[in-house]
Amino acid sequence: MKTKKFSSVLSIVLALTLVIGLINPVSTSAEEAKKLIVWVAVDSLGEKNETDNEVVLDKTAVLVNDGDTAEDAIKSALENNKIELDASSSDYGTFINGIGGVATPSDYSKYWNFCVNNTVAEVGISGYTLSNGDEISLLFEGYPTEYTEAECFTNKEKSIDVDKEKEVVNQATKANGIIEDATYQKYYADFTPGITDDLKPVVDLIRAGYDNPDFYNKVFKKVDKALKEIAHYGATKYSIVGYSGETEDAVLTLSSLRISDLAKLVMFITACGRDAADINGLNLIPYLTDKAKYEKEVNGEQYYSAYSVAGMILLALDCANYQIPDDEYDIEKFPKGFVTKKKLVEDLVADMDKQIDIAVQWSSPDGAAMTVTPLAPYLSKEKYDELGMDISYEELLDKVEFIFDYLAKAQSNKNGGYAGFGTDSNPWTLAQCMTAFAVCGIDGLGIESSERGLIKNGHTFLENAASFVDFKIESEPLVNEDLMSFDPTQLVMGISASLRAYYGESSFYDMLNAENIVEDYDGVLDDPNPSEGNPDDTGKTTPTVPTQGAVAKPVTVATTPAVTTAVKATGLGNTKTLKLSSTSFSLKAGKSKKVTYKVTKVDSSKDADKVSVKVAKKFKKYVKVTHKAKKKTITIKLKKNAKKLSKGTVIKITVTSGAVSKKIKVKVK
Repeated sequence: MKTKKFSSVLSIVLALTLVIGLINPVSTSAEEAKKLIVWVAVDSLGEKNETDNEVVLDKTAVLVNDGDTAEDAIKSALENNKIELDASSSDYGTFINGIGGVATPSDYSKYWNFCVNNTVAEVGISGYTLSNGDEISLLFEGYPTEYTEAECFTNKEKSIDVDKEKEVVNQATKANGIIEDATYQKYYADFTPGITDDLKPVVDLIRAGYDNPDFYNKVFKKVDKALKEIAHYGATKYSIVGYSGETEDAVLTLSSLRISDLAKLVMFITACGRDAADINGLNLIPYLTDKAKYEKEVNGEQYYSAYSVAGMILLALDCANYQIPDDEYDIEKFPKGFVTKKKLVEDLVADMDKQIDIAVQWSSPDGAAMTVTPLAPYLSKEKYDELGMDISYEELLDKVEFIFDYLAKAQSNKNGGYAGFGTDSNPWTLAQCMTAFAVCGIDGLGIESSERGLIKNGHTFLENAASFVDFKIESEPLVNEDLMSFDPTQLVMGISASLRAYYGESSFYDMLNAENIVEDYDGVLDDPNPSEGNPDDTGKTTPTVPTQGAVAKPVTVATTPAVTTAVKATGLGNTKTLKLSSTSFSLKAGKSKKVTYKVTKVDSSKDADKVSVKVAKKFKKYVKVTHKAKKKTITIKLKKNAKKLSKGTVIKITVTSGAVSKKIKVKVK
């Protein structure tokens, strides 16, 4: 329904002049002017042109300069959508004669009514100076005017009651579980991804709470095997499909992984409850933050822009507060040192304007939303100030709010979702927007969401997300085919992130206290190439591997027969598994907790390796560890001086037996 409003007698006076500009504002430099986003919609209200078509333009975002007029925005919107504008100039400004072939008749019985923000404008299109977020409606009607805004702007129900809220949450939760299972059945029932595959969907499933421990174990063991081979041989072997369709063996080092793949690997390991900074003796963080590789990818030698590369690194680092090494760390392997968090945030913030421009140009808010998500931790002033940024904290908040306002306005008033790619409900855009809001604590349901305009005519993000599952047949719910055709776990992420915000749980990307859910690989390791060759990532000698810094182009293993060497992963020790009763808990200064452990052996011929316990060096003075090997217990006590530590500080304690290591994370209360 359109908002009806019968005008006063004054409207008859304005009827012939409201599309005439009375003011000609002074132009400003496009380079210096602040950018605004306004919205334009057109509706001929049933009137047809000569080709027997109505003229309708759904709400369309337009990027303008501060100081521009409604005329600038209208011309841009119509031109971009190939809708003809017939306008003429007069001493009073610009007059709209017709739009898309629907023209004002000579008796002016109908005209193009110019309204802004649900109000008939008191000036013409060239006389109205724009403000950010303005909603411009051009409606073809006569006097008395009935409508003051296009239907696509109408929002009569900006909040929902508690009962509707619970119903939406329950339906979204149910839908998410069905999408999770459908994703596993379609993509992973007969396939186990590994280190060279996209691990982000698996991260999404873990973080969503999808109950499939056997699957996670399979994936982790495959990844763990590859990392053990890299730790032991310097490289791992994997298969690639060439242009001819034939499968070839290739070798991979940590240096040859793209940053996005490294970031997903770090998040996967962390989501499984393991430490990506110490897995099989490997620290993945230097490879993730390698400055030379970062500059190469951001400068266009790869496929990504700053928002995706910097954003992925930040998501991976902040998922468990991983620390970037000092530049002195392994100078020979990383001669340029490491990109800093300050640099990453700077690049991401600098790229915001570009992503907004792309979002508006292509009517696709994804990129704009994805610049906000990795910045969420830095919306805390305390954490932001630690970076020593040149741009002020207030400027950062302004930029984020600018994007949030755009995302809220872009949301469909019809269904609470997002249009795109020929559909009025695009699950992937919806997912990215839901996640951006949710990691900032906005669930799309409550009072803040209502105030931000995220509830449209009673429709919400979560309601729209749940609509991608058809519950008509309760016993056989069906997941939308388009959603299942490409990365459905994006929507799993969006729903889960929103539900976490709704319940006040840790953010979707906060994995600091993730429980260990997997077991180590304990099978045979494969030497990727046993002949002599170039130095590898670990300083050993491994042949025909990509040189340091090489990205994305694996080297094919020679086809000449070679004798391969295989070793047991546990050949690095006789410990097969190490299980701890608890790997993550909180303690106050002066308090203690007892952790029990269990060690299994590779075979019965040897004893299992001895268990050692090591506290991170900088925290040794705050922690007392009592290890009783016979009872298989480790008692961890925070000394009274731990009061000096900030609340939330995480102390990492490494428990090792042979080649198997586990982390205990103690959070200071």
